Amino acid sequence: MEGGGGATPAAVADKRQKSLPVEIATATAKNGLFGAALGDLFSRIPPKTPVISARSCAVFGGVYGGTMCAMRQITGKDDTKNIMVAGFTSGFMFHLVGRMPSRPRVPAAVGTGLFVSVSYGLIHEGIVVEMTHRYVSRFSSTGNHFNNIG
Repeated sequence: MEGGGGATPAAVADKRQKSLPVEIATATAKNGLFGAALGDLFSRIPPKTPVISARSCAVFGGVYGGTMCAMRQITGKDDTKNIMVAGFTSGFMFHLVGRMPSRPRVPAAVGTGLFVSVSYGLIHEGIVVEMTHRYVSRFSSTGNHFNNIG
């Protein structure tokens, strides 16, 4: 008997998949630690601003990573809507935990969330459209060159 029996590769991959809460927690922790390291680095560069701190960047990175992971798993896609939802939640929380001197805090946090959401959405759309156009034009012109060979 060839292959020795056992589980198929698909069954093994299914067993290794994490549950949704574990995957979200892992993404949140990983991105939060990266954000904290980046915030610590930025806080050491003069001039020091109270907005950029390790805590603020950790919250921003963690919330963004966790929300992106959750949205990707729930919708089954990695699209602009997911990026905008993650941008809004991370911008909102960044403003709430930051030391920004604004009153009232919630409407200002909504504004920050909307700004980050729209910015990330526009950046993603610009990158996706540009990359798609670049690769489509490259591969279509490459295909003509291969047809002319031999």
